[in-house]
Amino acid sequence: IADALADQYADFVTSLQNWLVVTAGYVEADEDALYQSLYAPTKAKNFPFFEAALKKSTTGWYANTPELTHVDVFLAASLEWLTRLDKNGDKLFEGYPLMEAHYKKFFALPAIKKHVAERPERPY
Repeated sequence: IADALADQYADFVTSLQNWLVVTAGYVEADEDALYQSLYAPTKAKNFPFFEAALKKSTTGWYANTPELTHVDVFLAASLEWLTRLDKNGDKLFEGYPLMEAHYKKFFALPAIKKHVAERPERPY
């Protein structure tokens, strides 16, 4: 399950490449148009899949394991990145309460909390 979820998320991020390179400032294009035509519909198509995976979980981790797995790390770290790139990043989890709960759970882990506090600041 963990590998399948990670693959699904990788496909999601890969499908956003045109929006990502513009938003990150590598390519000049109409960011708002790409947000509406690419990012928003792709997010709307994929986030329900991840929300549904968490709905099936009794542990709060994506693969329903007792401890976090690579998919929890991958998604949480990538979603942190999206909160910085998405012009509406503060609303990233609207309509996806289980994804938000997972995100908060992950970043509340003592080792993760310590790492985030000590790491150098990066734009994304």
